[in-house]
Amino acid sequence: CCLGARISSSTSGMSSNSAMEQLKKSGIEKEVIRAASSSSRQVQRGDEVIGHFVGRLSNGTIFDSSRERGKELSFIFGSGGMIKGLEEALSSMSVGEIASFK
Repeated sequence: CCLGARISSSTSGMSSNSAMEQLKKSGIEKEVIRAASSSSRQVQRGDEVIGHFVGRLSNGTIFDSSRERGKELSFIFGSGGMIKGLEEALSSMSVGEIASFK
C-alpha cells in the first residue's frame, strides 16, 4: 500500500541519513512531493505530529484518508501509538515536508 503524508510539529532525533537507511532496510520507498524549508528540522521522538494522510492499496484504491474525514491525524511521535511502518516513514520527514511512501 501507499501513504501520502504532510506533517507539522508543535515542538536530537534520528539523522536524515540513518532514517533513510532504515526505510531501505524496511523496504519502504519515499518520494518527496514538496521538500521542507532548509531551516526545518526532522521529526523527533516526543513531537506532536499533525497532518493528513491517504492510505492506498497497490491498485490505487483508497482504504483510509484523513482528508476524506476532514480531520488531520494527530499523535505523539515515537510513543508506539501508530503502526511501525508509519512511524518509520515519518522518521525520515522534516516539518513541512510532503512525501509519498510505498
